Amino acid sequence: MHLMAREEWTDGKLGEFEKRVNERFDATDRQLEEVKERLDRMEDRMEQVDERLFSVGRTMVAATIGISTTMIAGFGAMAAAIVATL
Repeated sequence: MHLMAREEWTDGKLGEFEKRVNERFDATDRQLEEVKERLDRMEDRMEQVDERLFSVGRTMVAATIGISTTMIAGFGAMAAAIVATL
């Protein structure tokens, strides 16, 4: 009789243990899902930053080309003025 009570008590404790383990796994799954969502949002933000940086880079290249073209045209005009005075 004593052995039967021990088995029932052990079975009951195993059931409680299983329930707690399942609850913890569920909580961990929820936390992991939240982390995944945060990482997805972070990835989206990083893509936006990349797009902005690429846009700034294109603007800087265009500005550099514009300045270079203006300088070359200016040097050409100065050379033409010098040649005209000779």
